[in-house]
Amino acid sequence: MPSIDRAIAALELERFEDARREAAAAVSRSSDDPTARYVLARALLGLDRLDEAEPLAASLIAEEPDRTDWLYLLGRIRRARGGRDDLRSAEALFRRAMTLRPDEAESALGLADCYIARGAFRQAVALLHQQLARHPDDPFIHQQLSRAQLLAGDGHGAAASAQVSLYDQPDDATTHLLKGVACYRKSEYHAAEKHLREALRLDPSNTDVGGVLVDACRRQNGVYRALAGVLGAFGSIPGALRWPLVLVLVLTGMIGLVIFPLLLLLIVRWLLNRRLRRDPILASVMN
Repeated sequence: MPSIDRAIAALELERFEDARREAAAAVSRSSDDPTARYVLARALLGLDRLDEAEPLAASLIAEEPDRTDWLYLLGRIRRARGGRDDLRSAEALFRRAMTLRPDEAESALGLADCYIARGAFRQAVALLHQQLARHPDDPFIHQQLSRAQLLAGDGHGAAASAQVSLYDQPDDATTHLLKGVACYRKSEYHAAEKHLREALRLDPSNTDVGGVLVDACRRQNGVYRALAGVLGAFGSIPGALRWPLVLVLVLTGMIGLVIFPLLLLLIVRWLLNRRLRRDPILASVMN
C-alpha cells in the first residue's frame, strides 16, 4: 500500500502521528502532490502543530483558491489558533467556502464554532437553524445547535436538539454531556444524571462533567434541594443589602435563620456524599 493511502487510513482512525509520518514520506517523494500536502496538514492540525500546518494549507489555496476543502482546512487551523484576528480570518474562509458550496454543512459548522468562540451565541443559533433547513437530519448540526442554545441560555431548546442528535449517534459522549447539562439547567436532575453518567462512561477523561453530575445526584434529595434553595435565595440578595441584613439578624439574635440551614445543608451533603462515594462512577469524580 502506498504511503499516502496508509496516511489517509491512519487519519481516519485519528492516529495523527502515524498519518503525519506517512504523509511526510509521500511529500518528500513528490512535493507537488496536493493530496499528500493536504493529508499532512490535517495530521499536523490533529497534533496541534499549527505553525507547520498553516503554510501547507495556505500553499494549497494559493494553487486552487476555490477548493472548499482547502478553505475549510485553513479555516480550522486559524480557528484552532483562537486569536481575534485568527477568528476573523477563519470566519472569512468558512463564508467563502459556504458561498462556493452552499450545500455542504462543514463550513457552516466551522463558522458557527467561530461565532461561539467570540460569544455570538444567538448568531450561531440562527446560522445553524438555517442549515437545518438544508440538512434536517444532520446529527452534527443538531449537536452544535444544542451547544449554541445552551450557551445562549435556552435549556429547553438545547435538550431537544441534543436528543435529535442522539437518535443518530447514541454513543457520542459530547451529545450526552450537552443533553445532561441542558436537563440540569431545567432542574430535571434524574435525566441529567442519566446522560452525564453516560457521557462519563463513554469518555472517562471528561472529568469536567463530574461536578454537575454529583450535584444532579444530590439535588434529587428533597431536603438537600430545599436547603440549597434557601441559601441560594440568600446568596442572590445584592451585597449592599445582604450584609446589613446579616447585621440585623445578629443584633436581633436571629442569625440562626441563616446558620441553621447552612449547618443542616452541610450535614445532609456529608451524608449524601458518603452514599454517592459507594458508586464507582461518582467516586472517580468526587474530591
